[in-house]
Amino acid sequence: MSEPHRRPGSGLLETILTDPQLLARATESRSISMTVTLEIAANGDRRIDHPQWRDGRAENAAARAGGPRPDEGFVPQRTMVTPGNRPGADTEYRLVGQLGSGGTGVVYQAHQRAIDREVAVKVLRDELASDSLARQRFLLEARTIGSLDHPNVIALHELGTGPQGELFYSMKRIDGTSWDRTIDQMSFQQNIETLLRLCDAIRYAHSRDLIHRDIKPENVMLGRFGEVLLADWGLALSLDRIDQRPQQGAAIGGTPAYMAPELANGDASSQSVRTDIYLLGGLLFRILTGETPHYGDSLLDCIRRAADNEIRPTSVRGGWIDVAMRAMATRSEDRFPNVAAFAEAIAREKEHERSVDLLRRAERLIQKVGPAAKHQDYGIAEALVRESLDVWPGNRQAADALVNLQTEHARSAAGSGDYDLALDLLKQAGQADSEFAARVRQKRETRRDQAVRESRFSRLFMQAPDAGLMTRWSDGEIIEVNQMFELLTGFEADEVVGRKILDLNIWAKSEMRGHFLETLSVSGGVQDFETLMTRRDGSTLDVALAANRVELGGEPYILTTVRDISVPVRARSELAANREKLRDLQQLAQLGTWELDVATGNVRWSEEATLATGIPLEHDAPNLDQYAETLHPEDRPRLTAAIQNTIRYRTAYELRLRNRRPNGQWGTVIARGQPTVDAGGQVTHIYGVLLDITRYLG
Repeated sequence: MSEPHRRPGSGLLETILTDPQLLARATESRSISMTVTLEIAANGDRRIDHPQWRDGRAENAAARAGGPRPDEGFVPQRTMVTPGNRPGADTEYRLVGQLGSGGTGVVYQAHQRAIDREVAVKVLRDELASDSLARQRFLLEARTIGSLDHPNVIALHELGTGPQGELFYSMKRIDGTSWDRTIDQMSFQQNIETLLRLCDAIRYAHSRDLIHRDIKPENVMLGRFGEVLLADWGLALSLDRIDQRPQQGAAIGGTPAYMAPELANGDASSQSVRTDIYLLGGLLFRILTGETPHYGDSLLDCIRRAADNEIRPTSVRGGWIDVAMRAMATRSEDRFPNVAAFAEAIAREKEHERSVDLLRRAERLIQKVGPAAKHQDYGIAEALVRESLDVWPGNRQAADALVNLQTEHARSAAGSGDYDLALDLLKQAGQADSEFAARVRQKRETRRDQAVRESRFSRLFMQAPDAGLMTRWSDGEIIEVNQMFELLTGFEADEVVGRKILDLNIWAKSEMRGHFLETLSVSGGVQDFETLMTRRDGSTLDVALAANRVELGGEPYILTTVRDISVPVRARSELAANREKLRDLQQLAQLGTWELDVATGNVRWSEEATLATGIPLEHDAPNLDQYAETLHPEDRPRLTAAIQNTIRYRTAYELRLRNRRPNGQWGTVIARGQPTVDAGGQVTHIYGVLLDITRYLG
């Protein structure tokens, strides 16, 4: 501890700077989170006290033996034994073990025998036992705590002196730990609640004209059952005696890492309730950033920064840090006027935080569903944003988000054709006169005109002589059927409207359905597609389908007509049967007939037809490729094309072909072909005749 300084009016920093020994110690020390004080004796002497700068003194033992001092007021003596010693019959306090230590005292767990309870006992450090200023500060702390009756101030039981004159006081034993050990593990909300509990304690102290001046996490006890207790009132100052110079046991100082500028620079007269508000702001800064407000490479560096109110740079932004920075303003008049105002600002930020959280939830909802957002999704998100504004009407970000949300909702509504809803949302968003709103109104008018045209089309459709149904191109849903469709198929309109065309069991053969859809997709339309349809009663019917794409209201639909062709199909079947009979007669008459099996490619020739090919009879009957080899090069592709067209379009053909004869000369034949079609409309055979006309051509 330094020698006394007689520099009335000098502050903590100035005292250090003017003492070479203190300056050297402050430059070397790195302990910026311990309490450092400028102590003022009754005669005006000033000196600096720091826990690491104390020198043990030989006279301590004598001072302890001297017992209580008359100038310290009434301090009763109590019998007390230290850990490891056996208590006597008259022992009142038995110290069990050390709980912690601070700048002025050591705290022990103790047993108070008279009441049979566990208490905490704080004993003045041995090295301070003979120091009158330290004793006065210790007594001031005990009497200050004893005068406070608040749930967030640790309860003091008794002040006394031990057998050797050591000062101590007993207090409630808290089963817990100090805040500095848990602050980084606690959630943001838990730390804010702890800070608000401290605000309650400080507001109470201020109502008793006391300021604490050393509020920091190390001086806050957190109990296992939710207790929050502010301890270490050793630097407490009575405001109603602040103009008395000097106060008995008065000191100026605090913890450099949190210290207000007036604690580093001034004397007691420059301090007020706003000094504690600065310290509360420092705690909020610590919660937000994880760092103390002041920093430095040495204790001296940190005290300089505190004196200049140089606060640690941080990237944290927003309302919370603004509250902390206002509380830590350099000029005390720029800080919050009282603790209540500081607590109210925190409460507002809690509301703002909830408002921001609601806004984030709305944004996450819309981002999650993305382009697939439905009317219900927008409704939920809009409700969250409105609640966000109810909690914090001044949330500009939420107000902008509401406008953007309503605009995007309007775009979605317009995209799905709900133009009235889109225009209503744009009106709510203040966008009723926007270019987008004008486009929506134009689309609404266009749709109304289209609705008139569609109504006319619908009447024509319903009154058409052919059976018809209309399906939506995008998903195949049946939108409408006419009365003729009901009569032809036996299905009622309400049985099929709203169903998918692929789910409607009207195709007797599924492969025909696939062929129909493939043709429709490629060409965009189908004409006279013959198939077999299953009616509602299970009977089948030969029909011809015609399908075309139409645009209604800007959306594509497929208009399909169904025509009953059972009569012509029967006639065609009878004709095919007659042709089959004719073919049999031709074969019986040994005419130049031939037959091609489409599936296998085999050809069956009559003897006359084989002769007409020009291939000698001693050879096997030629297949189609062998016969094509005998044809003139110009005639081969003509025959191939004719056969392919017959298979595809079920048409007959007649060709004049030239083929090479065994004598090397070219002969000429008339080749006719006719398809045979099965019940499914597929060509299975091609049959015909070959007429040798070579001799007629000279």
